[in-house]
Amino acid sequence: MDVLGLLPALDRPLFHRSLAPRYRVRFADSWVEGEAHIRQYPVAVLAADLCIEGRPDVAKLRQLRVMFPSVSVFLWVSLDHDVAKGLVQCGAMGIATVLLRGYDNDSRIIGAAVAEKMSEGVYSRTLDLVIQQLGAGAPARLRWALREIFNAPSEIRTAEELGRRADVDTRTVFRWFRRGRLATPHRVITAARVLLAGRMLQDPGFTVDDVARRLGYSDSRYLAEHTRRLARLTPGELRLSFEEALPRLVAAMVAEPDALAPWVRSIAR
Repeated sequence: MDVLGLLPALDRPLFHRSLAPRYRVRFADSWVEGEAHIRQYPVAVLAADLCIEGRPDVAKLRQLRVMFPSVSVFLWVSLDHDVAKGLVQCGAMGIATVLLRGYDNDSRIIGAAVAEKMSEGVYSRTLDLVIQQLGAGAPARLRWALREIFNAPSEIRTAEELGRRADVDTRTVFRWFRRGRLATPHRVITAARVLLAGRMLQDPGFTVDDVARRLGYSDSRYLAEHTRRLARLTPGELRLSFEEALPRLVAAMVAEPDALAPWVRSIAR
């Protein structure tokens, strides 16, 4: 998942040094450009300067929060009287993390803020829910693969790409999945992408085309094909019935549910 910095050019080198290569970092110059980035890329965390366009603009930030509640936000500001009033309003929106320019110019502080926002974000919570449903017996390699796919959904679409992430050949990836009695890597990857699609579609600001683009699909028709095959729903139906589809999608990752432990059989029914 990406980090988006709605920050002036002067602050960008600090953020890039603090966050790369652990995260992919993108920057925007305006609220409109920030919205476009969120629609196009898998942004999970937004670092926002309320004064990116001059004066503090809490209304623009509130609009982004309403449209994309899955994106976690923290603020990077210079403290003055006008900004202080804006911070009170941001607090009322649930934005509690504020870093002060000139005081928190430390890579460790910025990295820790982003890591905290990533861990509490809805994508991380969705992944944790999947792993929880799989149970304590879930193969470690499945947990690792899911984390990689969730973190880079537009980059890991095949067993070959997953193998490059792990620095192993494709045959080794298939062997891992067979030994774990999982479905094929392609099916696991596809199910994870459909899970992410269902979670993203909970945000009112995202269209199906937006979600397909964020996940690396060249055309939303391919996403629709995957949701129908694995969730037995159209993307529109998945938006409305994500919680009901979740166990079915988790079970799709398992090769032989009836032959495995009760934690798998219970969600495959």
